[in-house]
Amino acid sequence: MEDNYFTKWIPHDNVDSVYDMKNIGWFNEGFVLSLLPDNLDHDKRSEYNLEMVWSDVLCYQVTRETYRPDWWGSNPDEAWAFYTSESSEFLTNFRKGNDLVPETVYHFIVVGTNFVIDILSTEYPTIRFVK
Repeated sequence: MEDNYFTKWIPHDNVDSVYDMKNIGWFNEGFVLSLLPDNLDHDKRSEYNLEMVWSDVLCYQVTRETYRPDWWGSNPDEAWAFYTSESSEFLTNFRKGNDLVPETVYHFIVVGTNFVIDILSTEYPTIRFVK
């Protein structure tokens, strides 16, 4: 895991620790990431899906979890899905040669059980829970 750049992020007090990506993309309200709770312990699994909504996303990347060994965890009890950084390697590379990138940009990582999602945005997302 890229601990040297990222910090654990708690987007809401009621989020589960493990999610799976359901859907991602631009919709009328903005850029939406829909997540399904996927805790291996069914007693800890929420009955609500999580949606994260950004009005401004500069870049996003979706990679199958298989191809992101930098985010593989060794202890399932310590699994966590949400991280953020203001100085990641991905963000640094995005800025190279691009004078249009705003000064304040956040790199969000959502580590799912099936995909790892990188999102660069100037804002934190709105969080909502959906049945």
